[in-house]
Amino acid sequence: MSNSTDLPTPAAAVWSLVSDFGRAATWQPHVASAEMQADGNRRLTFASGGSVIDRIFFRNDDARILTYGIADHERSVAPGGGPMLLTNLRATIEVSEMHEGCQVTYTIQADVDDERLAAVRKGVDADVNGSLARLADLYRGEGVQVPSGSPDA
Repeated sequence: MSNSTDLPTPAAAVWSLVSDFGRAATWQPHVASAEMQADGNRRLTFASGGSVIDRIFFRNDDARILTYGIADHERSVAPGGGPMLLTNLRATIEVSEMHEGCQVTYTIQADVDDERLAAVRKGVDADVNGSLARLADLYRGEGVQVPSGSPDA
């Protein structure tokens, strides 16, 4: 699943938020909290329950690309309980400069059993599109304030 949105904001400002691994709950509505751990991993707690231990696998600040994924399946719990349905998850966020603002592309790839594919795809689509919509709200001024710590604040 991949989607993108155009924002009337400089790429550097948006990158400052989306590349701050501990601030995922600010712009991802499906995330209730993000807690950085001493080993560099992050524990995300989902708004619908469950949590995942993930980490950054690739980061290039010049190109504004960040890829992260599940680091610890043993300690990750799917919403509603039980093991995560996704394996080999990789999520990539890319922020590209445009003439008047930037474009944010959010892509999630993972392996999943065929019998669960439709349900997982629906959830991943909602997560990607919800996150891009939240960024649009934050940077287009649609009633949500850009959080402190961002260059636009």
